[in-house]
Amino acid sequence: FWEDFTEQVYPLQAFAARIFSEGDIPFWNSFTFSGMPLFADLQVGFFYPLNRLASLFLDADGVLTIGGLQIIIILHFFIAQLSMYSLIRYLKVSSIGAMIGAVSFAFSFVMVCHVFHPMMVYHLAWFPLVIMYFMRGYSESNIKFTIISGLIFGGSMLAGHPQTMLYESLFLGLMFMWYFFADMKKGTLKGSKIVFKVAAGLLPFIIAVGIFSIQYLPTKEFTDHSPRAERSFEESAEGSLDMGQIFTSVVPKLFGFIDGAGDQSLPWHLKGAENKYYLYWDTSFYFGITALMLGLFGAARRYKTREGAFFKFIAIFGLLFAWGDNFIIYEMFYNLPFFGLLRIPARIMFFAVIGFSVLAGFGFDELRKSTSTEHMSDLVKSTFSLDELRKKANKNFLIVFGITFGSVLLVTILAATGVLSALPGIATPEKFVSAVSSYGETALIIALIITIVAYLIAKRLLNPLVGGLIILVVAFSDLYIAGSSFNASPRSPEDSYKISAQMKELFTPKLPDDIFRVSMRHYSPSYTAMLRNQGVIDDIMLIEGYNQLIMKRLSSAAPDKKTTHDLFNVKYEIALDQQRRGFTFVERPGYYPRAWMVHKAIDLPADQVQAKMKEGGIDYLNEVVLEQEADLSLSGAINAADKVECLEYNANDFKYKVNAESDAVMCFSEVWYPAWKAYIDGKPADILHANYTFRAVAVPAGEHIVEMRYESDTYATGKWISIITLLLSLGGLVFVKIRKKD
Repeated sequence: FWEDFTEQVYPLQAFAARIFSEGDIPFWNSFTFSGMPLFADLQVGFFYPLNRLASLFLDADGVLTIGGLQIIIILHFFIAQLSMYSLIRYLKVSSIGAMIGAVSFAFSFVMVCHVFHPMMVYHLAWFPLVIMYFMRGYSESNIKFTIISGLIFGGSMLAGHPQTMLYESLFLGLMFMWYFFADMKKGTLKGSKIVFKVAAGLLPFIIAVGIFSIQYLPTKEFTDHSPRAERSFEESAEGSLDMGQIFTSVVPKLFGFIDGAGDQSLPWHLKGAENKYYLYWDTSFYFGITALMLGLFGAARRYKTREGAFFKFIAIFGLLFAWGDNFIIYEMFYNLPFFGLLRIPARIMFFAVIGFSVLAGFGFDELRKSTSTEHMSDLVKSTFSLDELRKKANKNFLIVFGITFGSVLLVTILAATGVLSALPGIATPEKFVSAVSSYGETALIIALIITIVAYLIAKRLLNPLVGGLIILVVAFSDLYIAGSSFNASPRSPEDSYKISAQMKELFTPKLPDDIFRVSMRHYSPSYTAMLRNQGVIDDIMLIEGYNQLIMKRLSSAAPDKKTTHDLFNVKYEIALDQQRRGFTFVERPGYYPRAWMVHKAIDLPADQVQAKMKEGGIDYLNEVVLEQEADLSLSGAINAADKVECLEYNANDFKYKVNAESDAVMCFSEVWYPAWKAYIDGKPADILHANYTFRAVAVPAGEHIVEMRYESDTYATGKWISIITLLLSLGGLVFVKIRKKD
């Protein structure tokens, strides 16, 4: 795996697995961006159950193996198949039809092209099961299934991708409204039934949110102290599906591609794709010609059934929403809560993938009864003779089959002959025309095979089991040909993190005696000596990092690089070596310690601190800029003979022994965050917001033990909400079972 798997997913999961194996929770990450929350980072998904399997794959040095993490991710493709298979089987589709739908869903591009964003894969792998139990709870008026739906949904929420979570909630909301208003229209809901149906629609959300609270509340605290994205409509619509991309449902590489093997022709149709290559995988949704053909056929044949109509609707809705600023629906949702904070509306295309996967199952079963008369009551009156019924059934079949399968075949022919490349809205560059035609030829061959086998099954010329297995093999082969190279990087992520033993020894702090940070990035000219999250792999405390969610006051307000590095306790920094025409690390003389004492404070309102520090002229070793007054009598002494000794330094806590000549402010080169609590001689003390980014504690004269511990109130509250929700849900299941026995 590559891209964000290497840069972000692997190092953070490796750190979480190591801390968990030591019996702790990784609340704080000291090795990235000079310190930041880890557990509160939603994408880490610490409490997602299968993420905790990672601790089983630690090597002898306590480092998570690449293969181990990849196994966990790959496991979800198997879960996705079982999950979708269960949903389609519940809808009374044959085993072969359900297998075709399951393969089409699990190996679609919305799954395959997000392997390096595994939290999205985790969500989607479980979602068909959520849908199935949601449907069962509502349709069968059975609270047991409603509770199970909420439990699975809540557990998958812990995987940690907010956009997928929001879109899944929208999916379930639309499903509930579809079924509820249909029942109201029929007049089957009256009195208490209405109350129960509403409860069946709401309870899964309540349970899921309750379970998710252990993660949600700390994450909300983190986002409240990060630069929250206030996106304009234009920014939010970045990653809208281009209308021409509908043809990639037939020819997946019609507009070029990017993959891990290094073979790529950057998609030329994407707006700004030269700078935003990630839009390729964020707008890719290919689910195979098999599911497309059978899905169209199933939609046409089952359009009057409740399930057929709903999954056709959900596929169309997903497509129209994914068009973003190319259609009106996304703009309507942009003004609703949460939706305007997101971008890349094309990520909702899993609606269409789920819809067509289910419809493909319907379509396969419709082939088996396409010319029979027992299911033709909606088409003909019973006064017709048996021969007339057969003729009408055959005519209807030929029309529907010709339109659905023929339309896909036509697109493949146009692609194979190069005609599609010249159409308005596609306009393939000349150098890619030959390659696109080759993709079209592959699509044409696959489409022909599916069409022929489907027709033979429908005409009773091929056993449905044999024909179904052929279609299943072709479906998988099609998706394999299209997507197998995407997650096939020639470079192992392990190689990316290799550094010399000497460098690791030099840059690893000797806790608790020698604590320091390293700056490994040079900006002009640009050079990065390690991967941005190297620190969490090798215990190197870096001031750089890589994460979508960062602290609002990430950088110092100091006026120059030297002062910034002083305040951030940087011992080693990267520098340009003019003689060797390269870069080298240098040790900074007189770098600031991790903690020190001052006896003079500059008290300012929070909105004036940054401007004051930018002016310069502050001696930070002897004075501190505070956003609230220290409740002490400071002498203003310079270079007082105070003593500061670190006794313990761990991920979630540290302890110092100090001896102050007089009342002092103990300054820390530690990023301020509200979940940290301070203690002096075991008694709570206030943490002051110091020097714009950092923490400080007011220490009275004398000898003291100063401690800081990560003790999140939001985590404690969320934990109890989740525990109570889980216990009540399990208790509900037990109650239902006991009552059923009675």
